[in-house]
Amino acid sequence: MISIPQILLLSLCYWITPKRVIRRLLDMSLAWYVPLIPVLLSGVTFTIAQVSYRDLGDYFEFGSLLLASFGIGIGVGPLLWLLFSGLFYGVGKVFKGQASWRDMQIAVAFSLIPYVFKLLLWMVQLLLFGDEMFTDFTPRIDDSFFLTLFYLFFLLIQVILTIWYVVLLFFAVGEAHRFSTWIGLPVTLISVGLIWIVSKYVFDIVLYPA
Repeated sequence: MISIPQILLLSLCYWITPKRVIRRLLDMSLAWYVPLIPVLLSGVTFTIAQVSYRDLGDYFEFGSLLLASFGIGIGVGPLLWLLFSGLFYGVGKVFKGQASWRDMQIAVAFSLIPYVFKLLLWMVQLLLFGDEMFTDFTPRIDDSFFLTLFYLFFLLIQVILTIWYVVLLFFAVGEAHRFSTWIGLPVTLISVGLIWIVSKYVFDIVLYPA
C-alpha cells in the first residue's frame, strides 16, 4: 500500500519525470480513495476559476460564491475525471492504445497534480484580493501598485501552470496507452476539442482554462 510520503514524493517527481511516475503508479496497488484526492481538489480549482472568469461576484455575495465553489467543485471534479478518462480511453483505442479503464483513470487523476498547486495559488489570491477576484470592478487592486503587480504575477504563474499541465497530460495519456508522447498529443487534443465543441455549441457554455 502506498504511503503519504510516497505520494508526496511522486507528486514532486511528476513535474519533471511524468512518464516514469505514471508508470510506477499504474504498477502499484492503490487504494480506491487515493486518486480521488487530486480529483476533488482539481474540481474545486476548476470551479473557482470559472466563477472568477465570469465575474459572478457582481451578482452574488463573496462568501456564498466561495462556499458554492467548494461544494460544486467536489462534484465537478469526479464528473470531469470520468469524462476525460472516458474520452482519452476511447480515442486512444482508435490509435491502438493499450490502456485499461483503471490505467486511464489513474493517469488522468495524477495528471491533475498541477491543479493542486493552482488551488494553493487561488487561496493566496483570495486572501490578498478578496471579493475582487470575483468581480469586474476592482478598485482596490487598481489603486495599489503592489496589488496590481501581485495580480499580474499570479496571472502569469496561472498561465504557465496551465500550459505545463497540458504538456504533462500528453505524457500521462501516452504512458497509460503505452505509446509515444507524440501520439498522446493528438489523443489529448481531440478529446479536449470534443468537450469544448459540445459544451459551446450544444450547451452554450464556454469552459475557460482553469
